[in-house]
Amino acid sequence: GLRALDKFSHSDPMCVLYTKCGIRGSWVEEGRTESVKNTGDPEWQKSFNLKYYFHQKQSLRFSLYDVDSKSTDLGDHDNLGTAECTLAQILATQENKMSTCIEYKKVSLPLSPYQHSPGDCGSLLVRAVEVSDGTRDRVTLDLTAQNLDKKDLVVGDKAHRG
Repeated sequence: GLRALDKFSHSDPMCVLYTKCGIRGSWVEEGRTESVKNTGDPEWQKSFNLKYYFHQKQSLRFSLYDVDSKSTDLGDHDNLGTAECTLAQILATQENKMSTCIEYKKVSLPLSPYQHSPGDCGSLLVRAVEVSDGTRDRVTLDLTAQNLDKKDLVVGDKAHRG
């Protein structure tokens, strides 16, 4: 599971995907997964569909949060870790798999505290499928994570942010 800091309760992780095109581009939120309750090994149902620009650097940032309320403000939730890579790095991986006649790429990215070097925050598994529409210019990303932090501290019958 995701890195465990607490003995009593797992986190309720959600992943936020940001994209940045080019070197000087700014990070733009592409979307959010659903929150998966009480787990260190979430498998999110939401997929991300991205356009792939072969001649352009497309940076990806995956930020994981422990969702503690219904608030959409990410500052209200604990950061579980962040991973960055490019879409080309994912598509160039040599780990190809076949599943029900669909070929996909799979890469494991180490999670680290936001803007720090990779550490013991768990890992994010990204599965990418190139969508065949004649141009192969779209990619679908499916995400799972392992060894995420336990950020919830349970005291009595109430959960408190840790």
